Amino acid sequence: MPDLGFNRIGKDLQAFVDPMEFLNKANPLIKIPAEQAMGASAFTGTEFKTPQDRLAAILRAGVPPVGQGERLFGKEGLSQLNAWLGYLGSPVRKYN
Repeated sequence: MPDLGFNRIGKDLQAFVDPMEFLNKANPLIKIPAEQAMGASAFTGTEFKTPQDRLAAILRAGVPPVGQGERLFGKEGLSQLNAWLGYLGSPVRKYN
């Protein structure tokens, strides 16, 4: 089934009801200060425990190459392999 946009209207409207989903799709200029004020990641919901966690969240959201580099080089196991497969354009993913 082709993805024509109007097929996912319900999912897009759900983002307005769930503030975390809406914030996750927001512009980094809105997302970064909101995450720092909440003290948690909008994507995963995990709380920032150290100042390094806060700085890492700012860099990942504000500087896209940092997030891409973390996915390619900062992970271990299958998540790093899947990041490389996606980066190379492979539709194949590895699972446990």
